[in-house]
Amino acid sequence: SSDKLEYDLYYVKNHRLMFDILILAYSVRVVLFAQGSR
Repeated sequence: SSDKLEYDLYYVKNHRLMFDILILAYSVRVVLFAQGSR
C-alpha cells in the first residue's frame, strides 16, 4: 500500500539508532499489550 511505502521511504531517509530503538520499543509494547493491533 502507499502508506507502507511512505513509512519505508521515511525510514530510509531518517535512519538513526534512536529511531530504531523507538520502533523496537513500540513493537514490544504491541506484542506484550496488544496495543495498536488492528
